[in-house]
Amino acid sequence: MGAVTPAVDVSGPTSLGDLFQSVEGRKVLTCIQCGVCAGTCPYGDVMDHPPRRIIAMLRSGMLEKVFSSESRLACVACYACMAKCRAASG
Repeated sequence: MGAVTPAVDVSGPTSLGDLFQSVEGRKVLTCIQCGVCAGTCPYGDVMDHPPRRIIAMLRSGMLEKVFSSESRLACVACYACMAKCRAASG
C-alpha cells in the first residue's frame, strides 16, 4: 500500500506569502485595527496576544511567534471576534 495523502493541508502556512494565498489569510489584510475583536473576545484578557495583536503580528510577518503562542490554546473558537468585525461586515 502507498502513503495516504491528507485531503487537507494540516501543515499550515510557512511564510507570509503562503498565508495570503488563502481566502482566510487575505482577510487579515482587511483589518482596520479598530479593536472590537479584542474587546469582544471572552478570553482576550488572559491571552498573551489578544485577537487584535495577533492580526497585527500576522500582518508584520511574525507567523512563528503567533503559531507558537499560548494564545492559540486560549481561543475557544466562539467566533465572537469575527461576528463583531467591522471590516468583515462590509
